[in-house]
Amino acid sequence: MEEIAKNDLQKNGKLSYPINKINLKERRVLSHKFFLDADQAFIMAKSDIIKSIDDYTVVTDTTVICETYNSLIVTTELPKMNRDDLNIAITPRKVNLKVEIDHEVEIDQGQNKKKEIHRDKFNKNIFLPKTVEPLKAETELTNDILKIKLPKAEIERVQKFYYKSK
Repeated sequence: MEEIAKNDLQKNGKLSYPINKINLKERRVLSHKFFLDADQAFIMAKSDIIKSIDDYTVVTDTTVICETYNSLIVTTELPKMNRDDLNIAITPRKVNLKVEIDHEVEIDQGQNKKKEIHRDKFNKNIFLPKTVEPLKAETELTNDILKIKLPKAEIERVQKFYYKSK
């Protein structure tokens, strides 16, 4: 570094950038501060990632999947949800529940009261143990409990052939 500065000084007669000489103790403090900042940023990013993963994949303890002879019955608790806010997507092996709720919040800022609209999002994936027929699903929402009846898909029957030797 010092050689580059000397060459620059000889060519131009002045340095194009300032040189700050830092002793070993200051370097240790700066590097320690750098790693603390990086570690803090990593911790924040990690918590955001974990929260995002939980929002999109967690099936809470309030979800129960019962199996009957010809259907699966998924029961889950959705407190304070309206039918209009709920979006249900069903695939042969998964049920996805999405809810977006807008509600007004009054914020007190001294003499001024301000109203803000907050949007709460909820996304829940429920993975099914058997293949179902999504188009024949029946849903019912009563007393904050969602009940989805999913008929099982018919299993293709396999024709067995036997080879007979002569």
